[in-house]
Amino acid sequence: MLRPLTGSLTGNHIFYTGNARIARIISLAAAKHLTPLTLELGGKSPVLLCPSLATSSRDPTSPLSLAAKRILWGKINNSGQICVAPDYILVPRSILPDFIVALKHWCAEFFPEAGGPLKSASYGGIVSQAHYERLKAVLGSTKGKVEFGGKYEEGGLKRKWGMEPTVVVDVKEDDALLEEYDFLPILDVFGILTFSFSEKYLARFSLSLPWRMLTRRLNF
Repeated sequence: MLRPLTGSLTGNHIFYTGNARIARIISLAAAKHLTPLTLELGGKSPVLLCPSLATSSRDPTSPLSLAAKRILWGKINNSGQICVAPDYILVPRSILPDFIVALKHWCAEFFPEAGGPLKSASYGGIVSQAHYERLKAVLGSTKGKVEFGGKYEEGGLKRKWGMEPTVVVDVKEDDALLEEYDFLPILDVFGILTFSFSEKYLARFSLSLPWRMLTRRLNF
């Protein structure tokens, strides 16, 4: 796709969905011919968990566990390579430990095979070697703590390149995981003290496609 776009480019209109790096290449090529262009660029898609999800137990049927199930399902689809997949989670610190436990529980439920996701025929692979190498570099550069996941696979029987669903906590504002639209099977989890504390993250990554909030209350 990129070879013709960086050379001779003709057409009535170009529509591109993807990241900003490739969008710049396409924009430059389109500008040579004044070709109209529409860009749909993925951003850092947040999920905000509300304190109303708090539960006194680690019950897999609890609202918090259900939230973890849905978030993880959205992230592991196609190994995170979906433009509306959740990128980072803002979680009240009071429920953060239970949320991590719930994520681990549902990952094991989704992939009960011996060896986990990388041994499962139902878990997707990474789209290319270039993306796989970028994935390893980003995870290797994070200053956060990997709570679970983080294993790689190359040249396996199920897929050419793969990486386990990975959850990283204690991510700082200048972390490599936050530099750009990731398109990776990695969830960044922030423990927050108050809703107002989350505003700086939501403002910084304002160009996201979806914005999700999970709560048990309809009024605030």
